[in-house]
Amino acid sequence: MDGYQILQQLVANVSSGADAPTGSLLKRTHDAAGQLNTYLDYLAPAQDAQAVARKLFDLATVQRAMLPAEADVEQSVELVQISADTRSLLAPGWDTAQRKLTGMQFHHFGAFYKRSWRANDWMWGRLDGAGWLVHLLLDPRRVRWIVQDRAHDRQQGVGGRESGAQWVLRKLKELGAPAFPSSGCILSDDRNGSDQRLTEDKLIKELGFLDDETKAIPPSIPLTSLWLAQCWQQRVLDEELDELAGCVINPDAKTDWSPATSQAWAKKVLAAKAGEAKYALLKADPIAGETFLSDKGSPLMAHTIAKAAATGSGAAGSIRELPGVVKPPVSVLRTLTLGGFRVVSTTRGIARWTIIAGALLLLVGVAFAIQSAALFGFGGLAMAGIGGYLIVLGTWQLSNRLLFALLSVTLVGAVLSLTLPVVRTRLFGTEGQPGWVGAHAYWLGAQWWHPLIVVAVIAIVVTAVGFARPDRKSRRQPFC
Repeated sequence: MDGYQILQQLVANVSSGADAPTGSLLKRTHDAAGQLNTYLDYLAPAQDAQAVARKLFDLATVQRAMLPAEADVEQSVELVQISADTRSLLAPGWDTAQRKLTGMQFHHFGAFYKRSWRANDWMWGRLDGAGWLVHLLLDPRRVRWIVQDRAHDRQQGVGGRESGAQWVLRKLKELGAPAFPSSGCILSDDRNGSDQRLTEDKLIKELGFLDDETKAIPPSIPLTSLWLAQCWQQRVLDEELDELAGCVINPDAKTDWSPATSQAWAKKVLAAKAGEAKYALLKADPIAGETFLSDKGSPLMAHTIAKAAATGSGAAGSIRELPGVVKPPVSVLRTLTLGGFRVVSTTRGIARWTIIAGALLLLVGVAFAIQSAALFGFGGLAMAGIGGYLIVLGTWQLSNRLLFALLSVTLVGAVLSLTLPVVRTRLFGTEGQPGWVGAHAYWLGAQWWHPLIVVAVIAIVVTAVGFARPDRKSRRQPFC
């Protein structure tokens, strides 16, 4: 049989590799030849086709009867992990997701806060994805097979016939892999290492298994993948860098607030021409370093807080089975937060205009509240409450120290207001007519020590705020 004889000849031509290192091509070929030789011995003599078919049937029957049956078809399955914890020669130091992705904040929902944050994470996702795809395609086994299959196509080099590693590098350069600079490519920002530059000699050494059958085939060739991935990653940057900069500063489109450092970087990106100088700006990407703390007090943060407060109070007010004592405060809170959000949306979250609007509402609300008419009185209280809420929000944008002073003055003023007869009458009533406390917070008057609990809670809150060091000077510029 021609097929049987071909297999015998194939096994006979295999050189001995019993002592070769485990994982090397020579060792794998030796093991495969041994398994194939076992089957050939079982099928010999292979002169009768029916006898060979019968032996193959017997082998399959015994294997099916003796071994456990598997539901799936036998095939190799490889698990490949693709994550942002990878590096690129365009930004060697950016090798962790925590450093490059803004979405890692707030339980991995942080990128929903700002449009530029989403654009930043999208850009890094494409860069890392391109690198991983190249890493998968450059499978060492596939590269080894291609080198063996096309050995006859290798051209003569200057010093003689090309090696397999040199032939692979030449082919990759034809695909667009960049040339190596004279000093090599920076491989890592860690200056403590002995050699942190990638050179062509290192790639030749990494691909040495292509020319030496005694060397083990590595699981991957990361340095070659890093080098080749640059050509695709540069194309990604040609598109995404300008998009990211446009999300930070673009007079023709609506953009979210960004720090001055991010705006200056975006101007450099938009002004730079495509090339190495523009790609180098990736290493200085400031958007990836922005956090909720760096945006504290910004117009966007104020708008977000006002919107979240209005949404949360509205959701709480929509609950049908709220206790009766809780419904009035929730209703008041819903009115204050919703009105505050509408004013903040009008002022675009700018602290100066928010405080001015809050002060006007507070003055007008107090003027209406002292009127005898019930409609003006309740409406005035709502306006005054919204005005106070806006003043607190705008003051927080400017300075924590100023906010703490404002809250302290408000608390002292609230305590001193108890000396006014009209305030005491409204809160606690008279002997025959209960006030607001007796009608809605009757728990305070049930026992003599209940008011002391409220005083203790207020003292604890004030102490906690004091431990937060509100007197520390802010290094930020006010967002006016």
